[in-house]
Amino acid sequence: MPQGSYEIVGFYGPLVLVVPRLDLVVVRMANTHGNYEDDNGSYIHYLKEFSDLALEAASLNKG
Repeated sequence: MPQGSYEIVGFYGPLVLVVPRLDLVVVRMANTHGNYEDDNGSYIHYLKEFSDLALEAASLNKG
């Protein structure tokens, strides 16, 4: 993530991603209690993957 960006992660799975450089705020809502870990990755892996996809989409949109 670009410097100055941050993520807020909630206990039940929501995530807020703020990237001031791109004027971007993304909210991912989830109502899940439990472990996201499986054979494909850990919870941290899924958060990073979501953030990377959001940044990629926003960068493409900025042109």
